Amino acid sequence: MIDLNNYAVIDYTIEKYSNYCSDFTFELQKNRNEIHQPGFHDCFLNKKNKIIFMHIDKCASFSMSRILKDNNFCDLSFRVKNINKIKQYFIKNNYNFYSIIRNPKDRYISGLQEFIKIYNPPVEFIIHNLKNNIFIFDEHTSPQYCFLFYVKITANI
Repeated sequence: MIDLNNYAVIDYTIEKYSNYCSDFTFELQKNRNEIHQPGFHDCFLNKKNKIIFMHIDKCASFSMSRILKDNNFCDLSFRVKNINKIKQYFIKNNYNFYSIIRNPKDRYISGLQEFIKIYNPPVEFIIHNLKNNIFIFDEHTSPQYCFLFYVKITANI
């Protein structure tokens, strides 16, 4: 059984794509301070309408966060301490999950640009990995559905 309180997007990405992950991805997993934290990180809840907006990096999430904060949504990042309890609450109360997705190629390119801006790796590192079908997965480049694994778990799919 997965300990959801310690399970993050990077863990799910590595679980699904370990053969295609760069060494950098595994290093990020070890140093959790630099990646998406476990839980409904940057997700928003509207209790009255039973809506949860799921955050996916590089998909207008920052813009949506600002809009949702002004429209009766609360940020789950600071309120969720026990994922299993909130999972049961969402199931029991039939919550609906929403998210914005983006063209995967455009998103990966944008995420890779963000990765380069943040970590400043040698160009040779990027070229070598991509030529060998090894992907640099972090919170900006992990496949979009990897951000939604809590929806799958919560819905008992």
